[in-house]
Amino acid sequence: MKQYYDRRALEYDATSWELTEAEAAGSRDLAALERLLRELPPARLLDIGCGTGWLTSRLAGTIVGVDQSEAMLQLARRRVPDALFVRADIPPLPFPDDTFDRALASHVYGHIDAPEDRALFVAEALRVARTLILVEQAWRPPSPRESLERRTLRDGSEHLVFKRYFEAAELAAEVAGEVLLATDTFVAVATTQPREMERP
Repeated sequence: MKQYYDRRALEYDATSWELTEAEAAGSRDLAALERLLRELPPARLLDIGCGTGWLTSRLAGTIVGVDQSEAMLQLARRRVPDALFVRADIPPLPFPDDTFDRALASHVYGHIDAPEDRALFVAEALRVARTLILVEQAWRPPSPRESLERRTLRDGSEHLVFKRYFEAAELAAEVAGEVLLATDTFVAVATTQPREMERP
C-alpha cells in the first residue's frame, strides 16, 4: 500500500479530487464536503492519511497531518505550509493521549479490510483525539460494496487495493457515530470518545 501511494503521489489529485470536480454531481458533492470541513470550529486537529493535503487545506486551527507516504507528504507540505506533517506507519499514532480536539480520516477507513483492524483504527484515533470524522466514498449500486480493485498507474504499474464503499447510516452505525454528510459521492460521520475513555 505504501509503495502504491508513493508511486501515485504526483497523479493523485488529478485522478481523485480533480476528476471528481470535473463531473457535475461530483463537483457539487465535493463542494458540500469542503464546506462541511471549512465550517468546523478551529481546533487542534489531526489529519490521518492526509495524502497531498487537499482536504487538510480546508481545515482551521493548529493542524498536523500524518501519512505513510513521504512522496504524498512532500506535496502536502507545499500545499499547507503552516501545518506540521509527520511520516508514520499507523496504527499506532505517534502522539500522546488527547493531543488533539478532533481527528479527520478521509478515504482511509475504507481501505481496512478486517473488522477488528477497523475497530483498532477508530480506537487509536479516539485515543489521541476526542472526536473522529470519517470521510469515505459512497456506495453506488450495482457496484460491489467491497472488493480488491486492480488499479493501474501512469507508470504502468498495477496494484491490488482493497476498497470498501459505504452508505452514510451504515458507516455511522458501525462506529457508533452520527451522519454529517450523505451525498451520492461522499459520506461523512463523526464519532466521539466513549465516556469511559474521557479524561479531564
